[in-house]
Parts: sequence; C-alpha cells; structure tokens
Amino acid sequence: DYFDPVIFPTVEHVPWQEWNIPVLPALMEDVIKVLCAKVATGTFECSHTVPPLTEHILEDFGSRRCYGLL
Repeated sequence: DYFDPVIFPTVEHVPWQEWNIPVLPALMEDVIKVLCAKVATGTFECSHTVPPLTEHILEDFGSRRCYGLL
C-alpha cells in the first residue's frame, strides 16, 4: 500500500537443445547398436552436469600439483 507495483521488463525464455554428435550415415546402425548395448549393461550413462570445481578435487591429491586439471 506504500508504493505502486513495480513492473520489471523480462525476456521470454527460449529453451535450448543440445546438438547431436555428427555420425556418418554409413556408421549410424553400428553406433546405435553399440550405444544400446552400453545403456543396457549400464556402462553408458548420459550426463548433463557441470564438471566439478578444482577445489573439490584438491583434497584427493594431497600436496600434489593440481593446476593440470583446469
């Protein structure tokens, strides 16, 4: 009741989509078979996460150099 409502201008969100990995058409069936087999056995898992920060890994390396991880 003290102030008029403030209206902030916004931009509509446009969802992004990951690009497909280019595969030659001649190899497409073989690649699909390999990926399906890896998913079925649990050795392949899709991940969309951010890599861990170097600070989180430093404790595992003790006094070793870690600048190569950046």
